[in-house]
Amino acid sequence: MTVGEYISLVRAQHAYEDLLGQRGNLTAIATMNGFPSTRALNHAFQAVYHQTAATIYKTEHTLD
Repeated sequence: MTVGEYISLVRAQHAYEDLLGQRGNLTAIATMNGFPSTRALNHAFQAVYHQTAATIYKTEHTLD
């Protein structure tokens, strides 16, 4: 694992916690966790969780 991959993994894990805690919309969560865009956030989530952040966000926010 490269340094860049590790950083992306850690950022994705923190962003996932923010998604579960409903700490803002996708853009805010991406920015808070060091991603330059929601596209970059989704790319990292696809690599780590095999689904996009948008999919997880929609699932978590429809359960309320």
